[in-house]
Amino acid sequence: MNLPFLSLSAVRRLTSGIPGIPGTGAVALLAGLAVSGCSTFSASQSTAFLEDCLSDSADIIEKVDWDTVQPNRVRIVDNNYRPMVMSFEQGRPYTLVITNADPSSHSLWAPSFMKQGIALKSVQIGDNAPAMGCVNGVRIAPRSTVTLRFVPVWEGRYEMFDSGFALIPGQLTAGVFHIVEPRVGLAAK
Repeated sequence: MNLPFLSLSAVRRLTSGIPGIPGTGAVALLAGLAVSGCSTFSASQSTAFLEDCLSDSADIIEKVDWDTVQPNRVRIVDNNYRPMVMSFEQGRPYTLVITNADPSSHSLWAPSFMKQGIALKSVQIGDNAPAMGCVNGVRIAPRSTVTLRFVPVWEGRYEMFDSGFALIPGQLTAGVFHIVEPRVGLAAK
């Protein structure tokens, strides 16, 4: 069964509205529901939200021997991403293994990072076959693992959110991805 991607906490935030201005909660809720119809998730499993990617990503990722790439690990515990801040070097391939140890689902939502910052090779949900393509975010089922394979392309700071709605005012950042210039000399070792 596909359900609109709008969490209970998001509904509570939307219905509270702007203090002192009657009716703004209902307007915000309707806007949130309208937007939530654009993205859905299956309540029983992890999913990826597909969108457009870097046009030249195939040229970047096809040169990589992915079997030699050592995994970097992120763990979600007590609604916190650990580590919260991650740095990646431009041009170096990465395998990011995200494990959700919580009893509830989490949505790693980082469209600017995933669509513009990296060339994404694949998203693998659990033991399923890797899905190719581009994503805005990944829904991680309770006590499951998602693996992202990518090459950072554009230097910068990219925020990630634990929600499908990164535009909700007052929403806190769950973590930050930094893409940095490649290290040279002794620093690269």
